[in-house]
Amino acid sequence: MATIEKKKPCPNSICLPQGGTGQVCNGATLRINSLQDSRCPVNVQCIWAGQANVTLLLSKGRASNTTELILGAQPQDQAEVTLDNKVYYVLLQSVEPYPGKSNTTSTACIQVTCP
Repeated sequence: MATIEKKKPCPNSICLPQGGTGQVCNGATLRINSLQDSRCPVNVQCIWAGQANVTLLLSKGRASNTTELILGAQPQDQAEVTLDNKVYYVLLQSVEPYPGKSNTTSTACIQVTCP
């Protein structure tokens, strides 16, 4: 008889605007508290490439934790967030649209890997 290998739960990705909230996995909720994008616009020469800063709140039940993720010249695009002694891994995949591409509301795409 063949052995079936148990796989870890797949990571969950979600794209939200500032103030947006969504369910990610295992009953956890993700909220984008702040989204600031100072990256150099498309087709513009800049002295500094800039960065996109996203402050998010991950919560489950009464437990919650806030963390900041950064894309750009000095990226800090991933973090471990602990809720009720369980570690969730969060990764800032992108902030869209890139400055200068359109006038639509920016969204942050976050990947969450649950315990």
